[in-house]
Amino acid sequence: MNPIDSFKKECQIGGRIARNRFLAQPCEHNHARADGAFSNPLLDFYRRMKAGNWGVVVVETTATSAREKCRKHELVLTDEAKNEGSWQNFFQEMKTKETDQRRAEGDTLWVLQITAAGHMNVAGPPRALFNGQRELPNGPVLSTDEIDARLDEYVHATRLAYERGADGIDFKQCHGYFAGVFLRPNNQRLDDYGGCFENRTRFVEEYMRRAKKEVGDNNFLWTTRINGWDGGYPGGFGMGGPAVLERTGTNPNAWIRDITEVERFYGLLNTLGFDLVNVSAGITVPTGKMNPKFALHPNFFILQDLALHAKTCFRERQSRVAIASTGWSALGLHAFTIGSCYLDHGIDLIGFGRWQLCEPLLPKKVLEAPNVDPSDYIQGNANVCLACGKCTTGLRGEGPVKCAIYE
Repeated sequence: MNPIDSFKKECQIGGRIARNRFLAQPCEHNHARADGAFSNPLLDFYRRMKAGNWGVVVVETTATSAREKCRKHELVLTDEAKNEGSWQNFFQEMKTKETDQRRAEGDTLWVLQITAAGHMNVAGPPRALFNGQRELPNGPVLSTDEIDARLDEYVHATRLAYERGADGIDFKQCHGYFAGVFLRPNNQRLDDYGGCFENRTRFVEEYMRRAKKEVGDNNFLWTTRINGWDGGYPGGFGMGGPAVLERTGTNPNAWIRDITEVERFYGLLNTLGFDLVNVSAGITVPTGKMNPKFALHPNFFILQDLALHAKTCFRERQSRVAIASTGWSALGLHAFTIGSCYLDHGIDLIGFGRWQLCEPLLPKKVLEAPNVDPSDYIQGNANVCLACGKCTTGLRGEGPVKCAIYE
């Protein structure tokens, strides 16, 4: 069987159907207008993504409030008329059906990733979630009332996304962003948002309870991107406990990987009604250090093992939650042959991040290839991500994020 056949299959996510198994990971562009709406270059990029026939596009990280921005030129959801009009026009254009009957087999699903900023804030004073948080170890720390206010903003932003045309929301809990920091055992806040597992997961639980009631549409998709493991950071999610215990020094269990809370968390996500869990980690596949022609970096397989573990946990609960995995851009021409193997072993969606920056038409070019080895075809017909990592320099300062090789 041609490896591409596995990518061509439709995928059920909640009550919706993705046209194929290609998922575009949320790639921040740092290129929005000052009011948080779409600039013309950013809109042009997503037009190319639409033409690429992706199964799911997770639109880049968007701020829940203009006072909580991770990037200077980040997209924001606000109540301002110009912002509202820009978002409505965006989703209307992205979801307009093509007249070409050959495209009638299905539509791309457009999901919007949202987050607050916390310690990453560039629109106001950065604030830690708890004392000793590694990204901002000396504080200041958000109060309980301030966290409650940010929860209100999450719910409101979700309502705005729904009203403006998104197919779903991606609740960001990965890579050190706001909601994911709550989950760390190091989070030993003394209020209802820290300490025990129930408190550290309270933010996501309260968000889902309120947001689902606010939207009230069973067809709306609820997705989340998480760290299946915080990559060996002592006191991080998937580790054995807080790194430092009060008055007792270092906790040796904090250095040991422990899946107990991870599996418990998957149970909670299932109970809360998430439709898709997009599994990443506190580590990334090294860029500029891989040469798939000779060998694949072992960190790539850590990412896939985490995704397979998640799939197993949901299967044991007889759950239909879809699982997406990540890290595939770094594999270059091997991504489709190896990706088909993981699809055949139960992973539902293959997530491409940085590759979309140099080739927004990737799925279209792959899926319409003749019945030949996909690596041979793609090499001569599509831009191939080199995993150089230079695109990430645009995340800092003025931006924008773009491919340094092909643009």
